[in-house]
Amino acid sequence: MDDGFILLDPREAQFFMKSLPPGARRRGQYFFQNGAVQGLTPEQPGMAYSAQVLDKSLCQVRVFYDPDDGWEGECSCPIKAKCEHVFATMTALMAEHRTAAVRSLSSSSPAAAAAVSASRIRTDAETGSELGRRLTIALGRNLNREEARFVRTVHNVYTRCSESRRITHWDFQEMGLRLPGYGWESLRIWPAFPASVS
Repeated sequence: MDDGFILLDPREAQFFMKSLPPGARRRGQYFFQNGAVQGLTPEQPGMAYSAQVLDKSLCQVRVFYDPDDGWEGECSCPIKAKCEHVFATMTALMAEHRTAAVRSLSSSSPAAAAAVSASRIRTDAETGSELGRRLTIALGRNLNREEARFVRTVHNVYTRCSESRRITHWDFQEMGLRLPGYGWESLRIWPAFPASVS
């Protein structure tokens, strides 16, 4: 069974589509509904796709996922990005993703389970924040119980440390990471406190 259209981060794809200008979304929906998207092909399954969109001329479109920046799109039209052709391609890709995920779930595919898991909106307490979602995407599978527990612990320690803007030996020990020494003194391990746990 071909899992080439199962996206590793479909939730981020939806955010990307909503970020496009309203006019591009409206015209892109029109192109999609009228079958203008042709030859949707996986370049890197789950992460990069190409297609042609028939407008006045044939537009070459490429959409791709970057783990740090999310989904992006490029088009051969004069707008180059954030255009109706990119929206039409993403709409077609999301339709293919939903179809492939249903097929794969019925065959118990681990990749589909991970994609569905990554697309669910969960609370920080359930997943250990954005870090848990990113790890699920990177691994292409759900975190096991031990991994999820560790991610929650890291998230909880980060949340507590962000209030004081410092980390101690005890914080590392709580995460199961033993450092030489002990105590509550602040450790100097970074130039500035990290903006997020991921």
